[in-house]
Amino acid sequence: MTKDDYPAFISAWRSAMSIYGKDLEQTTGATMFALLMHYSLDDIAEALDSHLCDPNSGQFPPKPADIVRNIQRVMNAEAGRVFDIILRRLNPYASVQFTDQRAAGAVCAIGGWQALCRINNNEIERTKARFIEAYNEAIINGAAIQWFICDNSTDYTEYNGQILKLTSGI
Repeated sequence: MTKDDYPAFISAWRSAMSIYGKDLEQTTGATMFALLMHYSLDDIAEALDSHLCDPNSGQFPPKPADIVRNIQRVMNAEAGRVFDIILRRLNPYASVQFTDQRAAGAVCAIGGWQALCRINNNEIERTKARFIEAYNEAIINGAAIQWFICDNSTDYTEYNGQILKLTSGI
Protein backbone atom coordinates (compact mmCIF):
# COMPACT_ATOMS: atom_id res chain seq x y z
CA MET A 1 0.00 0.00 0.00
CA THR A 2 0.95 3.60 -0.34
CA LYS A 3 -0.02 6.57 1.81
CA ASP A 4 -2.71 7.33 -0.79
CA ASP A 5 -4.45 4.08 0.25
CA TYR A 6 -4.81 5.23 3.86
CA PRO A 7 -8.38 6.63 3.57
CA ALA A 8 -9.66 3.46 1.84
CA PHE A 9 -7.81 1.30 4.37
CA ILE A 10 -9.38 3.14 7.31
CA SER A 11 -12.81 2.98 5.65
CA ALA A 12 -12.52 -0.80 5.21
CA TRP A 13 -11.49 -1.29 8.84
CA ARG A 14 -14.22 1.02 10.13
CA SER A 15 -16.78 -0.95 8.14
CA ALA A 16 -15.49 -4.21 9.57
CA MET A 17 -15.43 -2.89 13.12
CA SER A 18 -18.97 -1.50 12.83
CA ILE A 19 -20.25 -5.06 12.43
CA TYR A 20 -19.02 -5.67 15.98
CA GLY A 21 -20.48 -2.40 17.27
CA LYS A 22 -17.04 -0.86 17.70
CA ASP A 23 -15.31 2.20 16.32
CA LEU A 24 -11.72 2.47 15.10
CA GLU A 25 -9.57 5.00 16.92
CA GLN A 26 -7.29 7.14 14.77
CA THR A 27 -4.07 5.97 16.44
CA THR A 28 -5.13 2.33 16.20
CA GLY A 29 -5.88 2.76 12.49
CA ALA A 30 -2.50 4.39 11.89
CA THR A 31 -0.72 1.60 13.73
CA MET A 32 -2.55 -1.10 11.75
CA PHE A 33 -1.79 0.72 8.50
CA ALA A 34 1.93 0.78 9.37
CA LEU A 35 1.88 -2.92 10.30
CA LEU A 36 0.11 -3.99 7.09
CA MET A 37 1.64 -1.46 4.70
CA HIS A 38 3.65 -4.01 2.70
CA TYR A 39 0.44 -5.81 1.61
CA SER A 40 -1.84 -4.50 -1.12
CA LEU A 41 -5.13 -2.85 -0.24
CA ASP A 42 -6.97 -5.50 -2.29
CA ASP A 43 -5.29 -8.30 -0.31
CA ILE A 44 -6.22 -6.63 2.97
CA ALA A 45 -9.83 -6.09 1.90
CA GLU A 46 -10.09 -9.74 0.81
CA ALA A 47 -8.57 -10.90 4.09
CA LEU A 48 -10.99 -8.71 6.07
CA ASP A 49 -13.92 -10.23 4.18
CA SER A 50 -12.55 -13.70 4.83
CA HIS A 51 -12.22 -12.96 8.53
CA LEU A 52 -15.77 -11.62 8.79
CA CYS A 53 -17.17 -14.75 7.10
CA ASP A 54 -15.12 -17.22 9.14
CA PRO A 55 -17.42 -19.06 11.58
CA ASN A 56 -14.69 -19.28 14.24
CA SER A 57 -12.45 -16.22 14.10
CA GLY A 58 -15.25 -14.04 12.69
CA GLN A 59 -16.92 -14.04 16.09
CA PHE A 60 -14.33 -11.48 17.23
CA PRO A 61 -13.13 -8.18 15.73
CA PRO A 62 -10.20 -8.56 13.33
CA LYS A 63 -6.65 -7.86 14.41
CA PRO A 64 -3.64 -7.38 12.12
CA ALA A 65 -2.47 -10.94 12.89
CA ASP A 66 -5.81 -12.29 11.62
CA ILE A 67 -5.41 -10.37 8.39
CA VAL A 68 -1.81 -11.51 7.90
CA ARG A 69 -2.86 -15.13 8.53
CA ASN A 70 -5.61 -14.88 5.89
CA ILE A 71 -3.28 -13.22 3.37
CA GLN A 72 -0.62 -15.89 3.96
CA ARG A 73 -3.20 -18.64 3.49
CA VAL A 74 -4.12 -17.21 0.09
CA MET A 75 -0.46 -16.65 -0.85
CA ASN A 76 0.47 -20.20 0.19
CA ALA A 77 -2.38 -21.63 -1.90
CA GLU A 78 -1.27 -19.63 -4.95
CA ALA A 79 2.38 -20.61 -4.51
CA GLY A 80 1.37 -24.25 -4.04
CA ARG A 81 -0.58 -24.19 -7.31
CA VAL A 82 2.42 -22.71 -9.12
CA PHE A 83 4.72 -25.41 -7.65
CA ASP A 84 2.29 -28.13 -8.75
CA ILE A 85 2.34 -26.75 -12.31
CA ILE A 86 6.15 -26.68 -12.27
CA LEU A 87 6.28 -30.21 -10.87
CA ARG A 88 4.14 -31.51 -13.75
CA ARG A 89 6.48 -29.87 -16.27
CA LEU A 90 9.79 -31.00 -14.80
CA ASN A 91 12.14 -32.12 -17.53
CA PRO A 92 15.91 -31.94 -17.05
CA TYR A 93 16.44 -32.01 -20.82
CA ALA A 94 14.24 -28.99 -21.60
CA SER A 95 15.04 -25.30 -21.39
CA VAL A 96 13.17 -23.58 -18.62
CA GLN A 97 11.00 -20.61 -19.49
CA PHE A 98 8.96 -18.68 -16.94
CA THR A 99 6.43 -15.93 -17.33
CA ASP A 100 6.08 -15.60 -13.56
CA GLN A 101 9.21 -13.87 -12.25
CA ARG A 102 8.38 -14.94 -8.69
CA ALA A 103 8.38 -18.59 -9.78
CA ALA A 104 11.74 -18.09 -11.49
CA GLY A 105 13.18 -16.53 -8.36
CA ALA A 106 11.74 -19.24 -6.12
CA VAL A 107 13.20 -22.00 -8.32
CA CYS A 108 16.62 -20.33 -8.08
CA ALA A 109 16.24 -19.90 -4.33
CA ILE A 110 15.68 -23.63 -3.84
CA GLY A 111 18.70 -24.62 -5.91
CA GLY A 112 17.79 -24.03 -9.55
CA TRP A 113 16.04 -25.97 -12.28
CA GLN A 114 18.47 -28.88 -12.45
CA ALA A 115 18.35 -29.39 -8.67
CA LEU A 116 14.56 -29.32 -8.82
CA CYS A 117 14.60 -31.93 -11.57
CA ARG A 118 16.67 -34.24 -9.33
CA ILE A 119 14.29 -34.34 -6.36
CA ASN A 120 12.77 -37.69 -5.54
CA ASN A 121 9.27 -38.44 -4.26
CA ASN A 122 10.42 -38.30 -0.63
CA GLU A 123 11.63 -34.71 -1.07
CA ILE A 124 8.61 -33.22 -2.82
CA GLU A 125 6.76 -31.90 0.24
CA ARG A 126 9.88 -30.37 1.79
CA THR A 127 10.86 -28.81 -1.55
CA LYS A 128 7.33 -27.50 -2.01
CA ALA A 129 7.47 -25.84 1.43
CA ARG A 130 10.80 -24.19 0.53
CA PHE A 131 9.38 -23.07 -2.83
CA ILE A 132 6.28 -21.58 -1.16
CA GLU A 133 8.45 -19.67 1.30
CA ALA A 134 10.68 -18.29 -1.48
CA TYR A 135 7.69 -17.47 -3.72
CA ASN A 136 5.95 -15.59 -0.92
CA GLU A 137 9.15 -13.74 -0.09
CA ALA A 138 9.23 -12.49 -3.68
CA ILE A 139 5.60 -11.33 -3.37
CA ILE A 140 6.17 -9.46 -0.12
CA ASN A 141 9.52 -7.91 -1.05
CA GLY A 142 8.53 -7.33 -4.66
CA ALA A 143 11.83 -6.08 -5.97
CA ALA A 144 13.90 -9.18 -5.21
CA ILE A 145 14.23 -9.95 -8.92
CA GLN A 146 15.95 -7.53 -11.29
CA TRP A 147 15.07 -7.36 -14.98
CA PHE A 148 17.35 -6.60 -17.85
CA ILE A 149 17.11 -6.96 -21.64
CA CYS A 150 19.47 -9.07 -23.74
CA ASP A 151 19.73 -8.83 -27.53
CA ASN A 152 16.95 -6.19 -27.52
CA SER A 153 14.37 -8.93 -27.97
CA THR A 154 14.38 -11.44 -25.11
CA ASP A 155 13.70 -10.83 -21.45
CA TYR A 156 15.98 -12.41 -18.91
CA THR A 157 16.14 -12.16 -15.17
CA GLU A 158 18.98 -12.55 -12.71
CA TYR A 159 18.35 -13.98 -9.27
CA ASN A 160 21.19 -14.71 -6.87
CA GLY A 161 23.64 -14.73 -9.76
CA GLN A 162 21.65 -17.15 -11.94
CA ILE A 163 20.16 -16.06 -15.26
CA LEU A 164 16.79 -17.41 -16.34
CA LYS A 165 14.95 -16.74 -19.57
CA LEU A 166 11.43 -15.47 -18.95
CA THR A 167 9.31 -15.59 -22.07
CA SER A 168 6.56 -18.18 -22.02
CA GLY A 169 5.51 -21.31 -20.24
CA ILE A 170 4.96 -21.20 -16.48
